[in-house]
Amino acid sequence: QKKMYLSQLDNMCGPSCADGFYKQGTAEIGNTCEECPDSCSRCTSSTQCSRCKDGYFLTPNATCAPFCPEGYYANSTLKRCQSCPKSCGTCTAGLVSPVVCLECSDYKYLSHRGECVSTCQE
Repeated sequence: QKKMYLSQLDNMCGPSCADGFYKQGTAEIGNTCEECPDSCSRCTSSTQCSRCKDGYFLTPNATCAPFCPEGYYANSTLKRCQSCPKSCGTCTAGLVSPVVCLECSDYKYLSHRGECVSTCQE
């Protein structure tokens, strides 16, 4: 027999939960659909988002935030934070090239093209 979950939307039981809710409980009875955090459109628990609402990005620790942490940039198409290239300390999604470095790490220099390089160019 399939586990059933009580929906907060209509007080009906079903095998899954609506978007914006996650399955709570693993017992034969007493399972519920609980609301996701405000910034999540889908989640797997009260702290783990799998998709974000508009204006938010899925961070590496599975939360939704309006900005990405250092070392990541906001991919507006995927609505998620993605890693900056290896030697970038901070970066942003570019208009022409996919990612532009704003600051370099690992003792690299920032070129006029927004890339991190080992030596300064003339």
